[in-house]
Amino acid sequence: MRYVFFLTALTLPVLDIASLIAVGNRIGVWPTVGAVILSVILGSILVRTQGFAIARQARATLQSRRLPAREVFDGVCVLIGGALLMLPGFLSDALGLLLLTPPVRGLLLPVISSLARRFGRLEVFVPGSAGLGPSASAGPVIEGEYYPVNEMPNRIDIKPPKAGRNGGA
Repeated sequence: MRYVFFLTALTLPVLDIASLIAVGNRIGVWPTVGAVILSVILGSILVRTQGFAIARQARATLQSRRLPAREVFDGVCVLIGGALLMLPGFLSDALGLLLLTPPVRGLLLPVISSLARRFGRLEVFVPGSAGLGPSASAGPVIEGEYYPVNEMPNRIDIKPPKAGRNGGA
């Protein structure tokens, strides 16, 4: 399991080059170049639209005071899928399109989460939860008064500086 990423990083470019050569021999060089350019354009459009949709979902999940774990997973899949679509090659394009498909991401989520639980370590720190309050802060505590912007008082008392050696009246 440890070497899966390493093997993928080695074999994917080789298979992409082989797929480009095979398709180029069948349909010609310029149609192959056109298909690669079209996949880059399609990938950028899909990443943009799905990225905005996932960001809206994450915002709604956060507003309902829940952790947007599904949206984070979808965002990572869209990011990786978009990167794969930007690479020249038909195998990486097929994998990128699969990652941009919501049903495929739905099938991947339980597999990835079970692998993460089995082989990895996952920690989530939520500010304000038990043990992470003000007593756990590393910096100095600065006390002061504040007013929310919409409840600002009409008058703020500001004392002028005392006359000193370098200035004043």
